[in-house]
Amino acid sequence: MNAPRLIVSLGDVNGIGPEVLLKFHKARPDLPLLCVGDLTALLYWSRALSLPYDFEIIDLNIRYHPEPGKCSSVAGEAAARAVEIAYHEAKRRTLPLVTLPLAKHAVGLSRGNFTGHTELLAELDGKKPDAVAMVLGGTQMKVLTLTRHIPLTAVPAALTVDLVVRQVTLAHDWFSRWQKRPPKIWLAGLNPHAGESGSIGTEEIAVLTPALFALRQRGIVVEGPFPADTMFATGRAAGVDIYVGCYHDQVLGPLKLLHFDEGVNATLGLSIVRTSPDHGTAFPIAGKNSASEKSFAEAVRWAVELTGVS
Repeated sequence: MNAPRLIVSLGDVNGIGPEVLLKFHKARPDLPLLCVGDLTALLYWSRALSLPYDFEIIDLNIRYHPEPGKCSSVAGEAAARAVEIAYHEAKRRTLPLVTLPLAKHAVGLSRGNFTGHTELLAELDGKKPDAVAMVLGGTQMKVLTLTRHIPLTAVPAALTVDLVVRQVTLAHDWFSRWQKRPPKIWLAGLNPHAGESGSIGTEEIAVLTPALFALRQRGIVVEGPFPADTMFATGRAAGVDIYVGCYHDQVLGPLKLLHFDEGVNATLGLSIVRTSPDHGTAFPIAGKNSASEKSFAEAVRWAVELTGVS
């Protein structure tokens, strides 16, 4: 068996992650990979879908028999443990990590409050959650969300000049290394009409504009803040590379309109390369053999390109 060129965490085995992985492996048997997950669960899906595999696996030895579509504390804990082991393997072997989806609620049943892959990986890497950034994208659009999985009511207080500067700097440097040129970046305002000179909100004046000035002092030119309802349409014509949003759905909605089947999530600021398909566990279709592997395939492509693995 050839040495693996990437590490994969199996995700929640009651969702579509194992199906996606097995379909990808069927299409790309030439790409050696190391999967971290429960062998019993993987064998279940291999037999149920008639999709054999011959890649290496680190077995969690849970002996869990999947229950498609069920939110289970056992499956959630297994998914989180797989990420932890996969992270350490990726770091030890200097290989990229591609994570398959887990269910935050399922992990939370065993661990309490759990906000997601990005925060878990930041903790494993010895970093604070806001020291890493989440960029998502496809061939036509890439977005950065300044805040992630928090309630909308918490967004204004979470937005600070320091947060904007750190997150945008990570995205700028990441894109520059990958594409060998600095990106064109636009920033959306938090409020309708980007606050309309303070009459609909002051975050643009108090936080976003000072952050843009601080970024320019670093040599990073970011335009904005723009009204989010027009930024994407005008930005496409202007050749924008990265759209920055203040909250999750502000930029994820437009992105998924274009890249619903092949979007990719990348975590910036880690000591390893980590990507993921931009979809969840999709419990309602688990076990129906209807999941697409396109997003996972794109996540693998990003991971390979970002690490120079061939």
